[in-house]
Amino acid sequence: MNEEVDRIFKALTIIASHLELAGLEIKQIYTDLLKKQKDATEEVQKAFPPDLAGLLYFETADDYVLVKARQYLESDNFRKVAEEVLKVDNNSHLLELTQEASSQ
Repeated sequence: MNEEVDRIFKALTIIASHLELAGLEIKQIYTDLLKKQKDATEEVQKAFPPDLAGLLYFETADDYVLVKARQYLESDNFRKVAEEVLKVDNNSHLLELTQEASSQ
């Protein structure tokens, strides 16, 4: 009986160590992903002149960056922001611009 308990304990110890390693790998992958998302958001934000960037909220969502107005943008500012979006992503598939005021 003791031998069987010992074998089970050893097997559980091995499984636990594998789970710990897997957990560390998952944590590292998640940390790297968050850093890439933060870097992408900061890169897009830096592409905007400071006066326009101050009117906007930048958020990473999946594989693109959301650019949201902090408040309603007058047509001139909205046009300027749209022009900057096109400069950053001339295919407009990585950035999404919305006129809705963000609650952030």
